[in-house]
Amino acid sequence: AIAHSAVVVSVFARMDNGDGGSSEKDKGLFGQILSAPVRVAPGNADLVGFGRVVSDLGLTASIYDVMVMPSLRRMGIGRMIVQRLIRRLYNKGIYDISALCSEEER
Repeated sequence: AIAHSAVVVSVFARMDNGDGGSSEKDKGLFGQILSAPVRVAPGNADLVGFGRVVSDLGLTASIYDVMVMPSLRRMGIGRMIVQRLIRRLYNKGIYDISALCSEEER
């Protein structure tokens, strides 16, 4: 599916607190991390969220599979992913964008 996607956005973060796990303090500070992001290589960070778009690369696009790690949901990560997907589509001249989700997935 990734190979057939027009746009893919992935969010990686260092979630290790030194003992191989992530602490509640780290999760609470995640919003602050988003305000001043630092690029990390996927090999030394955890995937915390991603989204992908399928498009005809001309007129229309559909946003699929916006996922965020369960322990980090409701922090704006999914919204950031969707905003970045839309911005990348706008940069390609695609403005007819659709997305479907259930009420609880919003």
